[in-house]
Amino acid sequence: MTDHDAGTILIAYDGSDAARNAIAQAGLVFPRGRAVVATVWRSLAEAAGVARAAMPDAIITEAVDQLNAAAEGEAARVAEEGCELARAAGLDASPRTLGADGSVWTALVRFAHDTEPRAVVVGSRGRSALRSAVLGGVSNAVVHHCRRPVLVVHPADEP
Repeated sequence: MTDHDAGTILIAYDGSDAARNAIAQAGLVFPRGRAVVATVWRSLAEAAGVARAAMPDAIITEAVDQLNAAAEGEAARVAEEGCELARAAGLDASPRTLGADGSVWTALVRFAHDTEPRAVVVGSRGRSALRSAVLGGVSNAVVHHCRRPVLVVHPADEP
């Protein structure tokens, strides 16, 4: 997706049933559309801070780099899996991995801000209204923080 490509949709994909359902619905809502299927991976750099007190910095840095490379590789595999589903749903899809030092939703919103997709598609985990209000969630945060249209796809069995 290039900057200001308003014809492309952004689909958040993590391999879950909710994300699979979101892709299927995106194919119905945006038939034959272009899509970027994004999978977010989290850097382990922040989590390594505690270990710095007990181990040399060079060892920790090397370990974090290796773990981050593995996490990004797994995210690439998951994003490609999402692309295959999107193509089967009739979309012209390409994969994208997004590294996050913080929350998943922040990485998605930042990418949407930078690329200005036609819409952002996210699946809902189907939490109860109370749990969602208390715990929040990626879809809830994207809806409240993204400046692009957001399509939240709820589970088929949710009333």
